[in-house]
Amino acid sequence: MLGKAKGLYQEHDGSIVVATSKGWEDSTNPHYHALRWHNYIFKLDADRQFDWGWELYSPFFTTQTDFNKLIACTDGSGYVAVGLSGIGTTPTNGIYWGRVSKVSPQGDSIWDRHYAFPIGTDFPFHELYDIKETPDGGFILCGESFDFYADSFPQQGWLLKLDAQGCLVPGCGLVPVEEAASQEPPAMLLYPNPASDWLSVHLGEAGAEGQLRIVDMQGRLVLNFEAPLGNTTYVLPLTGLPPGIYTLQWLSAGRLVRAEQLVVAHK
Repeated sequence: MLGKAKGLYQEHDGSIVVATSKGWEDSTNPHYHALRWHNYIFKLDADRQFDWGWELYSPFFTTQTDFNKLIACTDGSGYVAVGLSGIGTTPTNGIYWGRVSKVSPQGDSIWDRHYAFPIGTDFPFHELYDIKETPDGGFILCGESFDFYADSFPQQGWLLKLDAQGCLVPGCGLVPVEEAASQEPPAMLLYPNPASDWLSVHLGEAGAEGQLRIVDMQGRLVLNFEAPLGNTTYVLPLTGLPPGIYTLQWLSAGRLVRAEQLVVAHK
């Protein structure tokens, strides 16, 4: 089953590339059947015959996972789609990430990025709606971020400028997705550093139940954010922190994964 064709691009030969969602019935529970939705991009040739399809499996039961917009890169290297993806560590517990993905003209995955803005911890929801390519080969994306169950229903507009690799943090595309075999701790990239109002943190792969903590030079905890998934970029607010030197700690299941020095210097 396919979702709505929200993102469409027609090539000069009449073929069409579509960004949408794809659902399939999961019957693993004997008491009820449910649909799982995946992000999905597919191409039809000029005669509207199926050419190729690309999807990413998600273990999270959701009716929201979807792509909203798709563009073709001006250099002919492929197509980039934006939307959201319901991802979780279990089939019933997850968070909606903003998602931006690039596929080749043949439908092969080139890169796939997730972004989160932690304004709440109960049920954070991040969605990207539109994308434009910039003259430097990067992209500008817009969307929103909010928390369904917060008392004041906080909602933020979202504007991102990514490079040609879909990175908000330079070098995020160089972080290996599979790091389990390495003896080195997973990568944690900070940008910018020194930082003023916002800090972008790209995490490599690690276990679930993650947290990002900022501690001062005396070892006192000053900020704490949920970071349940690796291979993701988190945008952290720093407006309430006094200027100074801090340590950003990444924990997984209570274990320290990595720590980096952070300098806060408000403009």
